[in-house]
Amino acid sequence: MNQPCHSKNSWALRDMAERLLEASQRGFWQSAN
Repeated sequence: MNQPCHSKNSWALRDMAERLLEASQRGFWQSAN
């Protein structure tokens, strides 16, 4: 998933990662790790 998104729009990938990080910090989302 990373490569196709990054090659088309690196800003979209950054925004998506930022939103997931914020959701994780707020307790709305937990990573699979």
